[in-house]
Amino acid sequence: GDLMIVELISTGSELLLGDTVNTNVSWLAQELNKLGYTIAHQSVVGDNPKRMAEVFQLASTRADVVISTGGLGPTQGDIGRPIVFNQEAMDEVKKFFESVKRTVPDASRREAELPEGAKILKNPVGVAPGVVVEDGDTTYILLPGPPGEMKGMFHDSVVPYLMNRFGSQGVVTSYRYGVY
Repeated sequence: GDLMIVELISTGSELLLGDTVNTNVSWLAQELNKLGYTIAHQSVVGDNPKRMAEVFQLASTRADVVISTGGLGPTQGDIGRPIVFNQEAMDEVKKFFESVKRTVPDASRREAELPEGAKILKNPVGVAPGVVVEDGDTTYILLPGPPGEMKGMFHDSVVPYLMNRFGSQGVVTSYRYGVY
């Protein structure tokens, strides 16, 4: 099939101030390129719900897959889906706090308030699960901002998801024939 177009969105006002270097995007771009995906655009947007919604809306018009990092939690309304309680996400949150022998704080309960129809990506190191929402022709993958969590989740959950959903983007085949 056609090669998939990916857009990367980074959310977080600190990235716009220039104090925090956005290492997530360069890392993700390299990993996705290795897998044969085409990165057409990258956007950085501050923690402003209206601007976030605009960025996601624009991305949906020009990318097959939109991967965002940062701003997980209450900002997930920015893809225009109603926010609902997600039991699977709550189970993941509970599992994390059980592993550190704590009860779930109220603030962390909002990690389970997700866009309707969301699929959960397990977070190997942190509390917030990642989220996949398939919406029409666009697949949104929402990942946490901390690089350790984002990278672990990408390898453990995102790559298997992409392979399963879209198949190989030609990279695996080329290795098989020894063509680099």
